[in-house]
Amino acid sequence: MLELGMNSPFWHRQLGRFIRKIPSLSHIILVGSMVQWTHKTLPVGITAEIVPDWQSAVDALNKQSDQQMLVLVKGSRGMKLNNLVDVLTKPS
Repeated sequence: MLELGMNSPFWHRQLGRFIRKIPSLSHIILVGSMVQWTHKTLPVGITAEIVPDWQSAVDALNKQSDQQMLVLVKGSRGMKLNNLVDVLTKPS
């Protein structure tokens, strides 16, 4: 969504609103500077962790790794979140 330019804040807010439709979601890790817009529209009850880059997201996920979780990744290649997916899907 980084590549959306001037429309990026709007779509980041929309993402926060969409998350309201996921009642089982309790924690979210947001990556980058534009996620401030998503954070502002998150529903009450969801804890949010904002990190600057994909490497920090890996660290944040590793801290949560003792819990059962489902990881969904939404992001742009500009934020290099494809690297996060590579790390998560690498055989151990």
